Amino acid sequence: MKERKLIPIIFLFVCFISLGEEISWGQRIFNISTPDFIAQANKQKELNFHNLYVFSGGSTWQHFFKTGEFNYHQLLDTQNIFRMGFITFFLLFPLLVKLDIGAKLANAAGYYKPENYLTLFILLFMVGSFLITSGKTIAERHVIQEIREMSFAFFIAMYFISVFYSTGEQKRQESKP
Repeated sequence: MKERKLIPIIFLFVCFISLGEEISWGQRIFNISTPDFIAQANKQKELNFHNLYVFSGGSTWQHFFKTGEFNYHQLLDTQNIFRMGFITFFLLFPLLVKLDIGAKLANAAGYYKPENYLTLFILLFMVGSFLITSGKTIAERHVIQEIREMSFAFFIAMYFISVFYSTGEQKRQESKP
């Protein structure tokens, strides 16, 4: 069996970058102060890129849904970049894999389709999360956003556990006489 590694390696790299960003690259752990030029450009005055002003301020789609007005900051916002990647990986790719060409591309790239129960649970969680945040204040949405980020990390961990389990099981089946 040909080893499929490209997608898992890219995914793990993105997870490593995301972890570093979330802990501000160990700023508090190692007691590193934020240089002034970064503090001035960063909403939370931390050593990370995702809170730079250029990547902030457009994560709420409330204005778009109420007025129909689109702002390019919505695409640059790190929350939305993450959401688009997450939705693509966990919801769109599983649909594409159902097509022959999608299955061939996924196999060549090393994409492991999430288990159906995980995809369904993620979809329900995202819809529920969207509905819960509708009409909330910015402070309330921020709390929900932090819970959502933790939940996304949990889903990613569940995905990797299921991939490692299924690939291990597949290798055990192949090695049987």
